[in-house]
Amino acid sequence: MSGVLRNTLTGPVGDPLSSSALSRGGDPLTVLTPARSRFDDTHTVHGLPSSRLGTGHHRGDTPRIRVPSPGSGWALRAYLWLPTMPSGDGSRHWALSIGDADGLVLSTATNGNVNAVLQERDLAAEERTGSVSSGSGRAPGTNGWIRLELRRSANLALRLYREHETERALELTWPSAPNGDLLLSGFRYRARPTLYWGDQGAAVRDLQQELLDLGYDLGVWGADGDFGNATRNAVMAFQDTHGLDPVDGVPGPETRAAMDLALGNEYPPLWWSHLAVSGGDWLGPAPAPEIRSAPLVPGLPL
Repeated sequence: MSGVLRNTLTGPVGDPLSSSALSRGGDPLTVLTPARSRFDDTHTVHGLPSSRLGTGHHRGDTPRIRVPSPGSGWALRAYLWLPTMPSGDGSRHWALSIGDADGLVLSTATNGNVNAVLQERDLAAEERTGSVSSGSGRAPGTNGWIRLELRRSANLALRLYREHETERALELTWPSAPNGDLLLSGFRYRARPTLYWGDQGAAVRDLQQELLDLGYDLGVWGADGDFGNATRNAVMAFQDTHGLDPVDGVPGPETRAAMDLALGNEYPPLWWSHLAVSGGDWLGPAPAPEIRSAPLVPGLPL
């Protein structure tokens, strides 16, 4: 791409995100599935409200901000308020989609800092850990503003800073470099084993109890810990009702995330601010807005 796309991702506090509202903050962007989104001043960058993206039942049901594919080589900078998530229950945020196949997934490490991996579209697939670059600093902590800088060239490189800092970033690289449209998101899920027809045990019993709590019929067997036809049919009915694809009766991480939400559990959103995308090098911190003095009017006191 030529030039730099910039958008502060700000708007009137309380209003839902929309493509037209975002256009006031800079270059045009597209908002997809705006439910569960709003402009919010709970967390601000340079005093400006940010874009609050809550999680939906699945990634397609979650609000996203779309940036058209920048081309073969590009750099992205965005500010992200990442809440602290439980480190022991597999909680993840699918923060950024890169093309149709991969996403940048963030979580909280045991020391409270940010952990970042690449994840295939299949959330049950193995996460891809990046290589730590020579001279890299430590990851910033969660529950605060993180400046996320991503650069695609021959590989994919990620730098994570605390807000406006310019030194000691955590830098990770991956040899494969996914490409395509970029989508900022706030989808939350848990990395946990996928259950299948024929499985048995306590994990199956927990799944069955959740299905019963949601009102699905498991016949005379109930929560017996045996994943049979009744359990599979109930999972398929749930997937169909909540727009999950595929409807296959396999309760993978995305289906279980939808069940978590359907059960009334609430999860913290992500806040995004000050996006910039270029076809070149690292972009660095967002400059503070200029403060323009009012023009002098002859005859009025200074």
